[in-house]
Amino acid sequence: MLTLQNVDLAYGPITAVRGASIEVSAGEVVAIVGGNGAGKSTLLKGIAGLMPVGAGRIVFEGEDVSRLAPHRRVARGIALSPEGRQVFPDQTVYDNLTLGAYFRRLPNDALEAEIEEQFRLFPRLKERRDQLAVTLSGGEQQMLAIARALMSKPRLLLLDEPSLGLAPKIIQEIFDIIASLRRSGITILLVEQMANMALAIADRAYVLETGSVTLSGTGRQLLHDPKVRAAYLGVSHGAA
Repeated sequence: MLTLQNVDLAYGPITAVRGASIEVSAGEVVAIVGGNGAGKSTLLKGIAGLMPVGAGRIVFEGEDVSRLAPHRRVARGIALSPEGRQVFPDQTVYDNLTLGAYFRRLPNDALEAEIEEQFRLFPRLKERRDQLAVTLSGGEQQMLAIARALMSKPRLLLLDEPSLGLAPKIIQEIFDIIASLRRSGITILLVEQMANMALAIADRAYVLETGSVTLSGTGRQLLHDPKVRAAYLGVSHGAA
């Protein structure tokens, strides 16, 4: 479904991602793990079109989208739930969801049906339907950010640090939702600081270090890799 071929992404003169090559097949959950500043979020921004590609290609479903505008990538089936949630704070939950489907120009009855679909997936959002997004808890805002992305009917969902700043109970809820989305057939590319949880749910994974892919394998392989465990899971090389 998605192929990155030797992709470079830069902030001015500073190259944040260098020569990155990854693949995501339809129906997979693929995780990208790495330390702070490794370039993980930059990589997702590049795929979403929020960062210009300096070199290489981004191919989605056989089409080179490297130079495609962000809104056109959304129309092609790529949606980003960004780091820090970035919901529209002065809009209600309902309005945030409506904006997520803006480019689709749905008739009112179809729009209402799809919002109800999100409310079934995120019952707490239904309870907050008419609240301003700024009044929601961090966990509720994260649910809203994911639901807003889903309103574009993506085939590829990019999730950037969905557990960031959340309590453990809420993190588990978020990962339960990710598992549910996977079962529904949505392909997911996940950047996550909680490497243990990301690798446990991932079909495959990549390790990104200082902007370069240094390791790849199944989620289970990387979860039990001694170097990965030492660097990202807080487990020493000699630990069982």
